[in-house]
Amino acid sequence: MKHIIALICVLSFFATSFSQDLIVKMDDDEIIARIEAIKKQKIFYRQYENPDGDLLKIPKSQVYMVIYEDGLKQYFSIETSQEVIQESRSDSAGFFYDRGVADAKRFFENNGPFWGTFAASALPIYGIFTGAITGTIVGVVPPQVHADDLPEPELFYQNQDYAAGYQKQAHNKKVLQVLKGFGLGMAIQTVFILIILSTW
Repeated sequence: MKHIIALICVLSFFATSFSQDLIVKMDDDEIIARIEAIKKQKIFYRQYENPDGDLLKIPKSQVYMVIYEDGLKQYFSIETSQEVIQESRSDSAGFFYDRGVADAKRFFENNGPFWGTFAASALPIYGIFTGAITGTIVGVVPPQVHADDLPEPELFYQNQDYAAGYQKQAHNKKVLQVLKGFGLGMAIQTVFILIILSTW
Protein backbone atom coordinates (compact mmCIF):
# COMPACT_ATOMS: atom_id res chain seq x y z
CA MET A 1 0.00 0.00 0.00
CA LYS A 2 2.84 2.37 0.84
CA HIS A 3 4.41 1.70 -2.54
CA ILE A 4 1.16 2.53 -4.32
CA ILE A 5 0.81 5.79 -2.42
CA ALA A 6 4.42 6.67 -3.18
CA LEU A 7 3.90 5.89 -6.86
CA ILE A 8 0.80 8.08 -7.00
CA CYS A 9 2.69 10.94 -5.38
CA VAL A 10 5.56 10.61 -7.86
CA LEU A 11 3.22 10.50 -10.84
CA SER A 12 1.31 13.50 -9.54
CA PHE A 13 4.55 15.40 -9.12
CA PHE A 14 5.66 14.70 -12.69
CA ALA A 15 2.23 15.47 -14.10
CA THR A 16 2.34 18.86 -12.41
CA SER A 17 5.95 19.49 -13.37
CA PHE A 18 5.40 18.83 -17.06
CA SER A 19 2.03 20.53 -17.39
CA GLN A 20 2.06 23.51 -19.69
CA ASP A 21 -0.34 26.15 -20.91
CA LEU A 22 -0.12 28.24 -24.05
CA ILE A 23 -0.77 31.98 -24.18
CA VAL A 24 -1.60 33.20 -27.69
CA LYS A 25 -1.11 36.95 -28.05
CA MET A 26 -2.95 39.31 -30.37
CA ASP A 27 0.14 39.60 -32.62
CA ASP A 28 0.23 35.77 -33.00
CA ASP A 29 3.22 35.36 -30.68
CA GLU A 30 2.94 32.42 -28.32
CA ILE A 31 4.17 31.96 -24.76
CA ILE A 32 4.58 28.49 -23.28
CA ALA A 33 3.82 28.96 -19.63
CA ARG A 34 2.09 27.82 -16.47
CA ILE A 35 -0.91 30.01 -15.72
CA GLU A 36 -0.99 31.00 -12.06
CA ALA A 37 -3.93 33.41 -11.99
CA ILE A 38 -6.23 35.41 -14.26
CA LYS A 39 -7.33 38.73 -12.83
CA LYS A 40 -9.57 41.48 -14.18
CA GLN A 41 -6.94 43.10 -16.42
CA LYS A 42 -3.85 40.87 -16.21
CA ILE A 43 -2.80 37.25 -16.56
CA PHE A 44 -0.13 36.00 -14.17
CA TYR A 45 2.13 33.15 -15.24
CA ARG A 46 5.53 31.56 -14.87
CA GLN A 47 7.82 30.48 -17.67
CA TYR A 48 7.43 26.81 -18.50
CA GLU A 49 11.20 26.34 -18.53
CA ASN A 50 11.47 27.93 -15.09
CA PRO A 51 8.37 27.02 -13.07
CA ASP A 52 9.96 28.21 -9.83
CA GLY A 53 11.04 31.51 -11.32
CA ASP A 54 9.58 34.99 -11.09
CA LEU A 55 5.85 35.51 -11.43
CA LEU A 56 5.28 37.32 -14.73
CA LYS A 57 2.22 39.19 -15.95
CA ILE A 58 0.71 40.28 -19.25
CA PRO A 59 -2.26 42.60 -19.91
CA LYS A 60 -5.38 40.74 -21.05
CA SER A 61 -5.73 43.33 -23.81
CA GLN A 62 -2.65 41.75 -25.46
CA VAL A 63 -3.96 38.18 -25.20
CA TYR A 64 -6.16 36.51 -27.80
CA MET A 65 -6.68 33.23 -25.98
CA VAL A 66 -5.18 30.74 -23.53
CA ILE A 67 -4.95 27.02 -24.30
CA TYR A 68 -4.68 25.04 -21.11
CA GLU A 69 -2.79 21.78 -20.69
CA ASP A 70 -6.01 19.74 -20.97
CA GLY A 71 -6.84 21.33 -24.33
CA LEU A 72 -9.45 23.73 -22.98
CA LYS A 73 -9.41 27.08 -24.78
CA GLN A 74 -10.35 30.37 -23.15
CA TYR A 75 -10.97 33.34 -25.42
CA PHE A 76 -10.79 36.83 -24.02
CA SER A 77 -13.66 39.00 -25.23
CA ILE A 78 -13.39 42.61 -26.24
CA GLU A 79 -15.11 43.64 -23.03
CA THR A 80 -12.13 42.54 -20.95
CA SER A 81 -9.97 45.08 -22.74
CA GLN A 82 -12.50 47.86 -22.96
CA GLU A 83 -11.15 49.80 -19.98
CA VAL A 84 -7.69 49.78 -21.50
CA ILE A 85 -8.67 51.08 -24.93
CA GLN A 86 -11.52 53.44 -24.17
CA GLU A 87 -9.23 56.44 -23.62
CA SER A 88 -9.38 57.38 -27.29
CA ARG A 89 -11.67 56.42 -30.12
CA SER A 90 -8.79 56.10 -32.59
CA ASP A 91 -6.97 53.59 -30.37
CA SER A 92 -10.19 51.65 -29.93
CA ALA A 93 -10.78 51.54 -33.68
CA GLY A 94 -7.25 50.27 -34.28
CA PHE A 95 -7.65 47.61 -31.63
CA PHE A 96 -10.90 46.28 -33.09
CA TYR A 97 -9.48 46.37 -36.62
CA ASP A 98 -6.41 44.37 -35.56
CA ARG A 99 -8.65 41.93 -33.70
CA GLY A 100 -10.65 41.38 -36.88
CA VAL A 101 -7.46 40.76 -38.87
CA ALA A 102 -6.21 38.27 -36.27
CA ASP A 103 -9.52 36.39 -36.23
CA ALA A 104 -9.64 36.15 -40.04
CA LYS A 105 -6.10 34.74 -40.08
CA ARG A 106 -7.19 31.94 -37.79
CA PHE A 107 -10.76 31.20 -38.77
CA PHE A 108 -11.48 32.24 -42.36
CA GLU A 109 -11.18 29.32 -44.76
CA ASN A 110 -12.29 29.15 -48.40
CA ASN A 111 -10.61 26.81 -50.86
CA GLY A 112 -13.07 27.50 -53.66
CA PRO A 113 -10.98 30.30 -55.26
CA PHE A 114 -7.94 28.02 -55.36
CA TRP A 115 -9.68 25.13 -57.10
CA GLY A 116 -11.68 27.35 -59.43
CA THR A 117 -8.61 29.26 -60.62
CA PHE A 118 -6.55 26.09 -60.84
CA ALA A 119 -9.16 24.34 -62.99
CA ALA A 120 -9.32 27.32 -65.35
CA SER A 121 -5.53 27.66 -65.50
CA ALA A 122 -4.89 23.97 -66.14
CA LEU A 123 -6.80 23.93 -69.43
CA PRO A 124 -4.41 22.92 -72.20
CA ILE A 125 -3.09 25.82 -74.33
CA TYR A 126 -5.75 28.32 -73.26
CA GLY A 127 -5.17 27.99 -69.54
CA ILE A 128 -3.03 31.09 -69.24
CA PHE A 129 -5.89 33.20 -70.58
CA THR A 130 -8.81 31.48 -68.87
CA GLY A 131 -6.85 31.26 -65.64
CA ALA A 132 -5.91 34.95 -65.69
CA ILE A 133 -9.50 36.03 -66.45
CA THR A 134 -11.03 33.70 -63.86
CA GLY A 135 -8.45 34.62 -61.24
CA THR A 136 -8.98 38.34 -61.78
CA ILE A 137 -12.75 38.08 -61.50
CA VAL A 138 -12.64 35.81 -58.45
CA GLY A 139 -9.95 37.87 -56.75
CA VAL A 140 -11.74 41.19 -57.17
CA VAL A 141 -15.01 39.99 -55.63
CA PRO A 142 -15.00 40.30 -51.81
CA PRO A 143 -15.36 36.96 -50.02
CA GLN A 144 -18.64 35.92 -48.45
CA VAL A 145 -18.50 35.79 -44.67
CA HIS A 146 -20.96 33.46 -42.98
CA ALA A 147 -22.03 33.85 -39.37
CA ASP A 148 -21.40 30.17 -38.64
CA ASP A 149 -17.73 30.61 -39.49
CA LEU A 150 -17.19 33.68 -37.32
CA PRO A 151 -15.66 33.32 -33.84
CA GLU A 152 -17.66 36.36 -32.65
CA PRO A 153 -20.65 36.97 -34.95
CA GLU A 154 -22.18 39.72 -32.83
CA LEU A 155 -18.94 41.68 -32.83
CA PHE A 156 -18.64 41.33 -36.61
CA TYR A 157 -22.13 42.69 -37.25
CA GLN A 158 -22.06 45.38 -34.57
CA ASN A 159 -18.55 46.81 -34.85
CA GLN A 160 -17.56 48.21 -38.24
CA ASP A 161 -13.84 48.41 -37.38
CA TYR A 162 -13.70 44.74 -36.45
CA ALA A 163 -15.71 43.83 -39.57
CA ALA A 164 -13.40 45.92 -41.77
CA GLY A 165 -10.30 44.19 -40.40
CA TYR A 166 -11.85 40.75 -40.75
CA GLN A 167 -13.05 41.36 -44.32
CA LYS A 168 -9.72 42.87 -45.37
CA GLN A 169 -7.73 39.88 -44.15
CA ALA A 170 -10.31 37.43 -45.53
CA HIS A 171 -9.99 39.12 -48.93
CA ASN A 172 -6.20 38.90 -48.72
CA LYS A 173 -6.43 35.18 -48.02
CA LYS A 174 -8.82 34.75 -50.94
CA VAL A 175 -6.43 36.53 -53.31
CA LEU A 176 -3.59 34.34 -52.05
CA GLN A 177 -5.67 31.24 -52.85
CA VAL A 178 -6.26 32.60 -56.36
CA LEU A 179 -2.54 33.14 -56.89
CA LYS A 180 -1.73 29.65 -55.65
CA GLY A 181 -4.32 28.14 -57.98
CA PHE A 182 -3.03 30.12 -60.96
CA GLY A 183 0.58 29.20 -60.14
CA LEU A 184 -0.19 25.50 -59.92
CA GLY A 185 -2.19 25.70 -63.16
CA MET A 186 0.77 27.33 -64.93
CA ALA A 187 3.04 24.61 -63.60
CA ILE A 188 0.71 22.01 -65.14
CA GLN A 189 0.75 23.98 -68.40
CA THR A 190 4.57 24.02 -68.41
CA VAL A 191 4.75 20.27 -67.91
CA PHE A 192 2.16 19.76 -70.66
CA ILE A 193 4.13 21.91 -73.11
CA LEU A 194 7.42 20.16 -72.27
CA ILE A 195 5.81 16.79 -72.88
CA ILE A 196 4.53 17.95 -76.29
CA LEU A 197 7.92 19.41 -77.25
CA SER A 198 9.70 16.22 -76.22
CA THR A 199 7.59 14.21 -78.65
CA TRP A 200 8.59 16.30 -81.64
